[in-house]
Amino acid sequence: LRLNTYQSARFANWLANIGIGSSITDDSGVNYINAQLGRVFTHSAIIGKSDEAVRIMSDIPGYWADLVMGSMAAICGLAMVAGIIICMLALATYMIIISARQKNNLGYITGCACGIVVALQSISNILIVFGLLPMTGSTLPIFTSSISYGIVDYAMIGMVLSIYRYKDIRRDYAPKNIHNG
Repeated sequence: LRLNTYQSARFANWLANIGIGSSITDDSGVNYINAQLGRVFTHSAIIGKSDEAVRIMSDIPGYWADLVMGSMAAICGLAMVAGIIICMLALATYMIIISARQKNNLGYITGCACGIVVALQSISNILIVFGLLPMTGSTLPIFTSSISYGIVDYAMIGMVLSIYRYKDIRRDYAPKNIHNG
């Protein structure tokens, strides 16, 4: 592979995080964010705020935007992180279930797509925060501080709610041919 030095370092670090290869131990370069997040999760309380975890989290650049799980662990505890994970996966599952019960094919496709996008965003952010995927700019739906991602997330939820509201309307029939020739 033709990778730049920083790309190969990130790839090697990701492989080390999932147990393949040796871990890079510097706390200032490619492994800094993963090492700090690991420290945040080990210093977080089960329930409630941990001052040490908050201090570690505040040293990570951009912690308020993409690393919501780490911030929640430091401020609210690991139980809150588990609750967020369960709620995000339940939301995505419910969106897909609502869409799968539609009589309208367009509602079915649109709703399932929205549910899959929310599920993939949630899963990728969770795996990134826990170091199982390489560090990227993934956001957690609904909890993100980015206005554009927030608008898209709420629009997808609104579409699924609209699909649910009009679930009994069926418009997938072919129009009748009024001309006989």
